[in-house]
Amino acid sequence: MQVGCTPSTTAMGGKQCAGAKLTDVRRVARVKKIAETMAVQPGRRIPQLCGSPDAVKATYKLFQPEAATPDHLQAGHRAVVPQEMRQPGVYL
Repeated sequence: MQVGCTPSTTAMGGKQCAGAKLTDVRRVARVKKIAETMAVQPGRRIPQLCGSPDAVKATYKLFQPEAATPDHLQAGHRAVVPQEMRQPGVYL
């Protein structure tokens, strides 16, 4: 995967996705990597985000199991956002 992340983007991806409810830690790590890449390259499709056909296949395969629901994948993000919105700042 092409990941040209800044340290803040990498930290964001790790923090936001660390709580993903998946049974395999390798899947959680892959979700983090995908989130980091999407943050750096928003609006791109999965084949454009991935650096090889194998990475595209692995990404699609990640989303196939029943456990890979939006609720499970976004669990960490949903837990962190309300906490972070309590901090002073501008939010969209």
